[in-house]
Amino acid sequence: HAGAFGVLLEHKHQYNPRCLRCHTEGYMTADGYVNQELTPDYAKVACDNCHGQGDLHNRFFRKEPGISAEQGKLRKVDCFVCHDEENSPEFNAEAYWEKIKHGKE
Repeated sequence: HAGAFGVLLEHKHQYNPRCLRCHTEGYMTADGYVNQELTPDYAKVACDNCHGQGDLHNRFFRKEPGISAEQGKLRKVDCFVCHDEENSPEFNAEAYWEKIKHGKE
């Protein structure tokens, strides 16, 4: 995930908003990716892309009351927000899940 922006550079899509949505951190948010000149540190896929800005995910793992596992844990189906049929036709959720799963099970 950390090298996702490189794929855009390779295919000359670094200005395509449809691509930037998944290949950068926080695109189209007040505190996210704008462009390579202003926000180069956000030219990657990081924790927030999958887990959100830490809100429910972090609160769940800190065992704060009122946050269910359904709210706090990432599910394989969440990957399909970016890894859809159009953009990732070869995506295999089971195989990739093994590469990215982390934390306490």
